[in-house]
Amino acid sequence: MLLGLAIAGAYAVGAPALPALFTTDAELTAAIEDLVPIAVAMLPVNSAVYVLDGCLVGASDFKYLAGPLLTILAESRFKV
Repeated sequence: MLLGLAIAGAYAVGAPALPALFTTDAELTAAIEDLVPIAVAMLPVNSAVYVLDGCLVGASDFKYLAGPLLTILAESRFKV
């Protein structure tokens, strides 16, 4: 979780300069800047999820993992 917070902080600080590395389009840059707060907020949550996933896979608890995976699959309505 601390690593996720550290990465989120670094990303938040460097976010204004990042879009310029990939595009010069002002409209696209503005759209990316609108999404940065969402991406930064998700980083600590994602770090916790990845740790839990690694623990469950390491413990071979595939039966428990099948439930959330099937739920995500159903919510996505099989869209790829």
